[in-house]
Amino acid sequence: MYQLPLSIPEFRRALHCGLGRALLHAREFGIDNVWEELLDVTLMERCYDWQVDGNRADWVMQFYDERHRAELCARLVPMLDQATESDRHQHQRARVAFHLARHGFEEAHRALARAWERSIEREDGEIGTGELLELGGARELRNMAGRLSDPEELDSLECSYNSLFGEGSARPILLEERPDWQPPDYSPPESGPTRSELCAGVSGIQLVEIVRREPAGRGVYSFKLDGTTLFFRDWGRQASIEDTTVVLNALLRERGWRRLCKFLRVFTYTPMPQLRERVIRLAFHSNREVRSCATTVLGEITHERVRKLAKQKLQRPSSPSTMSSCGCTTTGPVTSRASGALWLGTGKSGSGTGWSRTWSTWRGPMRTRTPTSSCSGSMRPPVACSAETKRWTSCASGKPYLNGSSAS
Repeated sequence: MYQLPLSIPEFRRALHCGLGRALLHAREFGIDNVWEELLDVTLMERCYDWQVDGNRADWVMQFYDERHRAELCARLVPMLDQATESDRHQHQRARVAFHLARHGFEEAHRALARAWERSIEREDGEIGTGELLELGGARELRNMAGRLSDPEELDSLECSYNSLFGEGSARPILLEERPDWQPPDYSPPESGPTRSELCAGVSGIQLVEIVRREPAGRGVYSFKLDGTTLFFRDWGRQASIEDTTVVLNALLRERGWRRLCKFLRVFTYTPMPQLRERVIRLAFHSNREVRSCATTVLGEITHERVRKLAKQKLQRPSSPSTMSSCGCTTTGPVTSRASGALWLGTGKSGSGTGWSRTWSTWRGPMRTRTPTSSCSGSMRPPVACSAETKRWTSCASGKPYLNGSSAS
C-alpha cells in the first residue's frame, strides 16, 4: 500500500515503473518539489523495456501545466540540438517536443525538425518522423519526400503516414512529389514462385553481385529481384554453407558501411560458417548501424572469444548497465540479466545459459531478480536494458555454433 503524499524516492520509483500514484501525487500536491525527478523521466527514457513498453512521453506529459511546459521546453530544445546519435532517449524527446508543439511551442517544433534533418544526414535512424507527420500532415510528407533519396526510406515514410491517416493515403502524394519512386508490392504473387522460392534460386555469387550492383543509397534490409523485394535475412535462412561462405568472404573484403550491413544481415538468423576476427572488430565499427548488425550476428553463436569479449563489455564500470533505473549505482558484483556475468553461467568457455533472445524471455527473469542498490524505495526498481546491452548479453550467453569453432 502507498500513502499520499509520496516521498521523493517513492515518487521516483513510481515514475520509473509507470504507476498512476505518481500522477495522483502531482495533481494533488503539484510537481515543484519533485521537478528534477519528473524532468529526468521526461527527457531520459527510463521505462523497463522500451522495445516492449514504448516510451512514456504521452503519459508523463499529463504532469505538466502551462508554466511547467515552458520550463520543460527550455530544457528540451538544447538536448535535441546537441545529440550526436539517434537513440531511445532522442525518440522520447521527439515525442515530448511533439506534445509541446501541439501546445503552441514553435521552438519545440523547429527543434524537432532539426533533429530529423540531422538523423537523416547521419543515416543512423530517423528521429521524429511520425511526430512531424502528425503535426504537418500532407505538407510535411511532401517536405520529407523531397529530402529522402533512399527508396526504402520512402517505403518506410509511406507506412508511417498510412498508420496515421489511413491505408493508401500516402501513395498518391508520394507519387506526385517523387515520380521516380517505385512503390513496393508486398502482396503475394497470384502465380509464379513464392519469395522463399525466389531466394532459393539466388546463389551466393549472385547475391554478392546484386549487392555491389545496387545504387549506393539503397537501404540495408532488402534487395530487388525482378521487381520483387526480398530480404537478406530470409535469403540467409535457406542458403547453403557454400553460399553463405561466399557472402562471408565478400564481407571480409568490404569497406563500405551499407554493404557491410547488407552482408551481415544475411547472418541475422543463420550462424556464420566460420567466425573471423574482422567480424568481431565490426562490433566496434564507427558506424552505429554496422555495430548493431555485427553484435546481432555475434549473438547467434557461441565462441570463447566472443563470450569473453561480451562479458568484458558488459562489466565495464562505465557501462550504463551498472546503473539501476532510478539512477542509483549498483553495489557489489552485477547480478542482473541485463548487465552481468552471474546470469551467464560459470561453465566451460562458450557454454552459455542458452537463453532465448526473445523479449518475453528477457522480461521474465528480470522481474524477479534485481541488483542490490542504494535506492531507498521500499521496492527496488528493475534495471533498464538498452538494445545494445541485450545484444551483448546474447553474445555472452551464446547459442549453438554448429558450423565452425575458430576465430581467425
